[in-house]
Amino acid sequence: MFSTAARAGCAPARALIHIHNDIARDQRAGQQERDSLMTQTATIEPAAPQRLQALERANEVRLARAELKRRIALGDVSAAEVILACPQEASSWSMRELLMSQRRWGSKRCRKFLERNQIGELKPVGQLTERQKRVLALELDRSSTAEELETV
Repeated sequence: MFSTAARAGCAPARALIHIHNDIARDQRAGQQERDSLMTQTATIEPAAPQRLQALERANEVRLARAELKRRIALGDVSAAEVILACPQEASSWSMRELLMSQRRWGSKRCRKFLERNQIGELKPVGQLTERQKRVLALELDRSSTAEELETV
């Protein structure tokens, strides 16, 4: 039906279509490879041991703080001693939390004490200056001595 000349004229066009299809296929394959690489790097999770170590450390700090709170409440350790020594587990503890762990120290007494000494309630124990630590320890010792005199 078609003449040889007509077929010969179509052959270069078919060759171009095949080349175009090959290029498009290669581009799609390259895009898919890049997409898979991007997905892989975006979903990398931190190693499980690192997460577990962080959880263990947080639990150790919580337990140490609870023990320290109990010792302060029982009177084995004073809040002044904790302020001066500033153990690692108490360094990020707020002043309010430390003071309220003492017996007979509520939020009102704590707030008044800290206002009188110009310290914020949320100030971490570890961020106190040496002067602030000495002043607070001295004031706490005075208030505990005054309490003892009142109960006698």
